[in-house]
Amino acid sequence: MSLLREIQENTCNPALKASNILRQCKILAARLEYQPLKIWLDSELNGYPSHISLPEYRIITGILFEGDFTNGAWLYKNYVFNISKDLLDSSGSGIDISQINTIYLRQNISALESLIRTDESNLKLALPGNIALILGQFVENLESSYHCISAARLINVSTIVSILDVVKSKILDFTLQIEAENPKAGDVQIGDKPIPDSTLNMVFNNTIFSHRGDNISYNGDGCVITEENMSDSKYDQRGANFSEGDYIDQKGSSIGIGVNKGGVQAEKIAGTINEAQNDSLQLIELLRQQIEALDNQEVRREALEHLDDLATEIQSSAPKPSRIKAFSSALWNVVKDISLVANAVTALAERFGVHLLPLR
Repeated sequence: MSLLREIQENTCNPALKASNILRQCKILAARLEYQPLKIWLDSELNGYPSHISLPEYRIITGILFEGDFTNGAWLYKNYVFNISKDLLDSSGSGIDISQINTIYLRQNISALESLIRTDESNLKLALPGNIALILGQFVENLESSYHCISAARLINVSTIVSILDVVKSKILDFTLQIEAENPKAGDVQIGDKPIPDSTLNMVFNNTIFSHRGDNISYNGDGCVITEENMSDSKYDQRGANFSEGDYIDQKGSSIGIGVNKGGVQAEKIAGTINEAQNDSLQLIELLRQQIEALDNQEVRREALEHLDDLATEIQSSAPKPSRIKAFSSALWNVVKDISLVANAVTALAERFGVHLLPLR
């Protein structure tokens, strides 16, 4: 059986992984001496580096979110929601919803294959605490008294399965067209060019990248020429920005894979100090920026003093919930008329299992 026929049969075998078929295609790419195919195969097998255009089938748009919301006394857990784009755009938050609800999957294909080995229906990609806090203000169909203390983006497992299937289909289409040009193209000796690059460029553009408007070709220096891919670098830093790959987790942790059962569960707030310390610094910095932007100098001065006390306690080796509660309550009372800041104080305290009761 020829190499082309063997690859074609393997793409139609549901028991074979796409990653194994891609490795087999590396043999074909070497015999064709065609660099764009080699780069695509390496990108799928090793992950897409930032300078390589990400194929459209690896870009997921229009996703849903899931989050935990509190009003200071109760917690709505695993609440699935959409974001109001109009409210977010008019808020001046600086967050682009098209970046938040778009996921760029640059992981290698073996990592994607591992994600589907789960009984859950949805994968969760957690958002940094400060982003979740801001997004929580623009949730549709939720009482305004609730604010978000954690959030994640949801990817249905079937979406990952579809990506793997697309890769197999592209390999099948490519090998069928190559076979039509030269049935023995996969079985030549290295150094015997079976098909000219001009023909390979046409086949490659019609099959591997047929979903895009880009033309991909091989120049003499071995470079893949594409139009710029959709930008996925705006949110590539921790803090105000984020990167999807950093937050994929399959271990059942608080930011890991989960499933929404369709109901909203209300329960008393609980938490552990160890978990809370990991992301509290971002919220503290967000609070500091919000307080420093206040017009009232007296409120600003007093609030910063209480925030410094709270930050010192949180960053200590053994933070005490009683002291966190005292400092956060004092801070809350200073900023209670400024809902955005007050909600941030409450969210920060609740990360340490502290149910914040404002002083009267």
